[in-house]
Amino acid sequence: MRIRVFLFVVSVFLVFYCGKPSPYISKSAVEKLTSMPVTEIKEQKRFNVAGDAGLENVTVFTSEEKSVVAFFSGEKPDYRLLRAYPVPGNLVQMSFINTGLSFSHVMLLVQKNEKDTIILIDSAHFEQSFDNVDRSRVFLTKDNAGRDILMLGDISYRYNTFGYEEILSEHPFFFWHPVVYNGDNSEIKMENRGAYTGRAIITIEFPDLKGRKIDSVLFLNRDISTVKLYKEGQGIHKKGGSRIASSWPMIEIIKEPFLSGGTIKLPLRLQKEAGRIQVRAVYLANGVLWEWPAKGVTGQQGYAVYEIPAP
Repeated sequence: MRIRVFLFVVSVFLVFYCGKPSPYISKSAVEKLTSMPVTEIKEQKRFNVAGDAGLENVTVFTSEEKSVVAFFSGEKPDYRLLRAYPVPGNLVQMSFINTGLSFSHVMLLVQKNEKDTIILIDSAHFEQSFDNVDRSRVFLTKDNAGRDILMLGDISYRYNTFGYEEILSEHPFFFWHPVVYNGDNSEIKMENRGAYTGRAIITIEFPDLKGRKIDSVLFLNRDISTVKLYKEGQGIHKKGGSRIASSWPMIEIIKEPFLSGGTIKLPLRLQKEAGRIQVRAVYLANGVLWEWPAKGVTGQQGYAVYEIPAP
């Protein structure tokens, strides 16, 4: 009688668990969608790495002795390949880092030529690497809001939408939110997730609007004394102290002060056809004017800018 009861329990267990579909994409589906032969599935996770409501499948597999990290969205049988990233070296470890938005990045510890590299990727096109790191001094810590901070030795980095930028303890940290394109209800938003600054000047440029009438594409919804829209041809400041005629539309925001945890929300009319956006800032720290970013593409004013691709 006991044997029968035991067999019954075992059979129920097997039916319940073995009949339960796997939450991960199969080896055959990986091969089909990536068009790569799969030697072995090494690791699979379900994580939000795309900012959508659902979770994506993150699969690490070997193909012809090389490691590949692949991102898939959807559910069986409707999986879609988002990205297949061949790892440039020996993959030591994969983990996830909270970007401070609604999704995470994959963080890879890779050994290349006997030296360690940290590579950060998303499910689309983002990639940033830090070479010659000491794996024993790579850590993830959290800020007061529970967002991840990457520590490489004594230097801390935080994601700011453009990439992972060094945190300077007595400086502001400009965090740019994804632009909301919604006609007259559009929004540009920036936070200071770093230290207080008594004065910050932020400029937002639209180089693809050169030579175009802009009112239907770009328009400030409110008259704000600290915000000005310069149209093409109007006089603007140039690095070094002179003035030049603006080559394309530019918004200038003066924030005095820009508190730690403070937010700038710019309500405006903005259409996707505005194209690329360039953003930069100059701010006061320890009595000295600093430029953000420190390096990058040079904008029309002669300063380095971050450039957001056209949507």
